[in-house]
Amino acid sequence: MKFQDTIQSIPENDWIEVITRSESNYQKSIGKAPKFTIKGPVLDFEVLQELPVVCCEEFITHPIIVSV
Repeated sequence: MKFQDTIQSIPENDWIEVITRSESNYQKSIGKAPKFTIKGPVLDFEVLQELPVVCCEEFITHPIIVSV
C-alpha cells in the first residue's frame, strides 16, 4: 500500500515517524513531522509495516516502516 493511502486515517496534528528498511532489514529513521507537513516523494513510498502508536504528553506519533 502507498504511504499516502496509509496516512489518510491519521489526524492532521498527529506526528508521523518515517522509517526506511533496506534489503538487509537495516532500519533508519528519516524523521518525525506532523502529518499536515508531509509532502513530496515520500507519499509514493510503499508501506511495509505500521508499528504501534507512541503516546506522549505533548503529541501522538505513528511510526511507519517504508521501502524506498
